[in-house]
Amino acid sequence: MNKFKYIQEHQYVAKQSWMFLHMDMTKNERDIYAIIHGYTQSKTGLFNGSIGFLQEWSELSRREVIYCLKALVEKKYIEKKKCITADANVLPTVLLMWIAILPEIS
Repeated sequence: MNKFKYIQEHQYVAKQSWMFLHMDMTKNERDIYAIIHGYTQSKTGLFNGSIGFLQEWSELSRREVIYCLKALVEKKYIEKKKCITADANVLPTVLLMWIAILPEIS
């Protein structure tokens, strides 16, 4: 029985050496960045998971996740995108999506 809502078997988060060597982040920020970066590599190029998803994978509180997201945006390590869905039968919904920005490594 899996006690987690979002974490499934055979999923993983990768922290790469350049995240440590070329980016000025706290451990918590690095955890959040690594999760977002992994999804940025997918077909959509975006991470559109929930705060709860980030909480579960990082083992941080909601408040800590939001703080890390704000810090990463300020440092220009991620970009926040808003998408408004429009459906004739449903009220418009605002979705937040995140894109990881790769550092310039010389």
